[in-house]
Amino acid sequence: MILQGSFDHHSVDVEFNRHGFDPKEIEWPDTDGTPTVNKVYPDIIVHQRGHDEENLLVIEVKKTSNPAPDEGDLQKLSRIKHALNYRYAVFLRLPFRNDAEIDKVQVNWIA
Repeated sequence: MILQGSFDHHSVDVEFNRHGFDPKEIEWPDTDGTPTVNKVYPDIIVHQRGHDEENLLVIEVKKTSNPAPDEGDLQKLSRIKHALNYRYAVFLRLPFRNDAEIDKVQVNWIA
């Protein structure tokens, strides 16, 4: 909710991405390369609810303690950004416990 104060005309939502009552869906290849429709729930979105005219920012966050590679998150963000017309997309890798310092946050903006 800290972010909400920075956006007067947009809503900040966590793990929420809907068209009315239905989750937004995008298409991307499954493990066999077959295009598949998938529901998407980004970690944080900044948008105007009810339409896709003002999708401003989509954010995925992962702690450094998570050993999973970043590639899947980066691809997901790129697909969400382009399919749902977000202006910006960013992936954050946050330091954990003793490493939790602001200068150790890894930031990847998606083109």
